Amino acid sequence: MEAKKEMQELTFIEKSAANISESLGLSQLTVENRGDKLWVPTDTQAQDDKSYVEDYYARSARIAISVVHPTNDDGDLLTPEAFDVLYKLHQEIIVVETTHDGTLYTYNDLCERRGANCSVRGILEIFEYNETKWDTREKILAVVNGDDTRTTAGDRLDVEQVLGGLTYDSSDKIIGAKASESFYFMQNNEEKKDGGFEDPVEDAWEQAYLDRLLELKDANTYPNYELERFASRSFSDEFGSAIRADLVMLQLAIFVNIVYAVTMTSKWSRVLPFLMLGIGIDDAFVLIHQFDMTDPGQSTPDRLKVMLMEAGPSITLTSMTDFFAFMIGANTSLPALRYFCIYAAVGILFDFILQVTFFVGCMAIDVENKRKGYADCCWYATCCKRDLEQVSGTTVCGCKRPEKEPLLMTFMTYKLGGALKDKRVKAG
Repeated sequence: MEAKKEMQELTFIEKSAANISESLGLSQLTVENRGDKLWVPTDTQAQDDKSYVEDYYARSARIAISVVHPTNDDGDLLTPEAFDVLYKLHQEIIVVETTHDGTLYTYNDLCERRGANCSVRGILEIFEYNETKWDTREKILAVVNGDDTRTTAGDRLDVEQVLGGLTYDSSDKIIGAKASESFYFMQNNEEKKDGGFEDPVEDAWEQAYLDRLLELKDANTYPNYELERFASRSFSDEFGSAIRADLVMLQLAIFVNIVYAVTMTSKWSRVLPFLMLGIGIDDAFVLIHQFDMTDPGQSTPDRLKVMLMEAGPSITLTSMTDFFAFMIGANTSLPALRYFCIYAAVGILFDFILQVTFFVGCMAIDVENKRKGYADCCWYATCCKRDLEQVSGTTVCGCKRPEKEPLLMTFMTYKLGGALKDKRVKAG
């Protein structure tokens, strides 16, 4: 018996070590948040054209965008007060800096240049950032409606591209605007890596830019005006945040399923954390229910053998059906859906393997502990051993209590079954 017990412990330790070693692969998990890698079908003309352009042409400049609009629907941006706000915001943006690998980078270090000047497209460009040129509304309207609206770099600027919600008078002259948009063009020093492009320095500056504008917005630095922001990295950030939000929901779902499993089986056991979502928890219920139907007078190995003989074909059929269904789905050309199908198929396969090996092993240890009077939370610790006759109700560990039918079985047998046998129900 002692040798058998040591063999059981050794087998459990070996399986646990194997599971832990396999889970180390999670450290290499990366989140794919590039839209073209998720939602554009592979091996298509669009992907080929994109690769051709990336190989033979320079990458387009990165961009940081700020939008300002009055909080009041009747507000107007073509006023000296509003232009002062735009100017102050511009000053905040050009002093944004970041550190990468111990090196300090400023806006002037990273901006895309047109001659000696950083490339910017915004309404203040045609005023040359000179406050004396917008100190009255009349001056503002005169410049905005002028024939020669040029930036500090000498490029012609179409004011309708940087001002939104424009209103005109009878002579088709601009007399009002609801929003102003400023574009700050940044160098693109992306390098190809792992099938994509990376520019950690610009990414870091853009993050500092987004954080700074968020601070200004949260602090209500510019009363009566609303501030919005965008950068080249924003799309990837949104994809990443959506994925991370799904992971939080997944963790919550796991917790809810564990609580549900505990409630329905009416017993705390160390095997419960191994109940998986969906098919996993279904297989666990099938195995536990079938084990409860075996003869308690038999030895634990014999009870487990009968359990697997009766329930094994059922969980094998359902698991393999779902596995092959997802593998077929993995043939889709849509990358995001293909990744999902492969992940689900591999998860189902390994879940099935763990159910018929590791989970069954945990059940064996759990049953042996109950036979010997050990607490679930203490495993083989002798200090937790108690005579079963001395235990009534639930202990602090929730370990020992008289065996009773699970809540779900009790409900089906006595509540629902009794109701269905009622003459009034039959008559209805």
